[in-house]
Amino acid sequence: MNAAVRDKVAAILKNLGATVITLDNEKYPKAEQRFEYFMKVNPHFMISIHHNSAGASARGPIGAYFNSYSQMLCKSIMDSVSKNYINNDSNRSQSNTFDRLLMTRQQYYPSMLIECGFISNVEEQTQLIQPENQEKIAQQIVKGIINYMVSTGSLNNVPIDNNTSSDVTSSSIAQPESPENPAILNSKEEN
Repeated sequence: MNAAVRDKVAAILKNLGATVITLDNEKYPKAEQRFEYFMKVNPHFMISIHHNSAGASARGPIGAYFNSYSQMLCKSIMDSVSKNYINNDSNRSQSNTFDRLLMTRQQYYPSMLIECGFISNVEEQTQLIQPENQEKIAQQIVKGIINYMVSTGSLNNVPIDNNTSSDVTSSSIAQPESPENPAILNSKEEN
């Protein structure tokens, strides 16, 4: 599921003209290798996409960041994802929290980890494995990215309205990311 959502986010961003790098965890199995690679490519940001496991009642998306400039990226993505979560269930918890997670601790570019939902919750897992729900989550992640880039001046365009469920289109981005500063999408597993 992690790679499925990651690949959907990457495809949407590439369709919009962004330069996106997805990591092959077989090529970079250790976190230190991934960080070394990140430093070489100097990304605009890095997002690590996961699905969580906790108690059977745990549900909803969670975002984690480590520093203040990553907080804005996390908040933007989590606002978008939580407002338009699968089945439009507004009672699902969502949070964007400070955390010392390994994937978010670097200090050179904004980064965050998103847990798209809880696979330990049978009802939520059933929804998360459906490709149409993975696509919906991916679209909301991209809307959050675009809103973040607009708010930081990286794009000269108005934010996408997060209250709509319309597809992200190529007219959403006025100027694509430069190849010198790609977006990096990472996922823990390749399944």
